[in-house]
Amino acid sequence: MALIRRFAQFWERSDLFDVKGGRLQWNERGWPAKSTSLKGARGIYVLYKGREPVYVGVGLDGSNPIAGRLQNHARNWLAPAWDNVSWYDFGKKTPSAVIHAVESLLVANIPGLLNGAQPSRQLGRRCYPGKDKSYGPNGLWRK
Repeated sequence: MALIRRFAQFWERSDLFDVKGGRLQWNERGWPAKSTSLKGARGIYVLYKGREPVYVGVGLDGSNPIAGRLQNHARNWLAPAWDNVSWYDFGKKTPSAVIHAVESLLVANIPGLLNGAQPSRQLGRRCYPGKDKSYGPNGLWRK
């Protein structure tokens, strides 16, 4: 059995969302065209600034789990930090614990993420990519 059922890489945020009247909404160029493949996608997504990964997340709940999380991240504190996304649908039969373990492995092994996630939840002990026991340095804000 394949772990990943469907995926897409480097979808631009500007192809998914518009801001009209001060409100964020899915736009007509990206969302309807891409909604068939993203609809109901349950699994992992990676937010990027250019080609640099900045955040790894999980979408498990709701009718459009990953799509809902992307909409949240286009509005919340992460909004200025990302401009494209890759996502991986694990399907409804994959246990949540497996998806969380994959997320934990990615968070623990990709330096510089903005995640505040605790890989210890699945891996058994806390992992610190930085030498000062903080999360790894973030190259996103370098001049």
